[in-house]
Amino acid sequence: MILIDSSVFLKHFLEGDARAHDFLKNAKDKAVICDIIVNEVIYILMKQYVVNKYDLKHYDAIDHLKKPDIFQEAFENALVFTKLIKAIDCEVLPDARYFEMMDIMGKYSLLPNDALIVATCRAYGISRVASFDSDLKNLDFIELIEL
Repeated sequence: MILIDSSVFLKHFLEGDARAHDFLKNAKDKAVICDIIVNEVIYILMKQYVVNKYDLKHYDAIDHLKKPDIFQEAFENALVFTKLIKAIDCEVLPDARYFEMMDIMGKYSLLPNDALIVATCRAYGISRVASFDSDLKNLDFIELIEL
């Protein structure tokens, strides 16, 4: 089993990264993600869609997402992510509990989202993570598959 970090999906969708594409297409292990990864990917895809379409900066794009028609348009665009996770038979696991995240933050100096991903891996016995992010590199209980 391997957890796929949001960076893999975002590199695939936003940059057309060949390594991300090949990994997602050819992964042999059971792929999993967790709720926070869904949150990160959907949010960034929606925001980036608005940034690109309307030539806006980050906070202006967030303001534009408050308009129902723009929100709906960006949301529908971001659904490409859910289609992909279904296509690769990727299971979405519930996040670990937040007190476990806080423990990981304190022990390993990880930011909240990374700590929640690590806590979720620990809770489900997942030892392998595919990512472009090197923040998980020095954890002795995680094998980081750097793409």
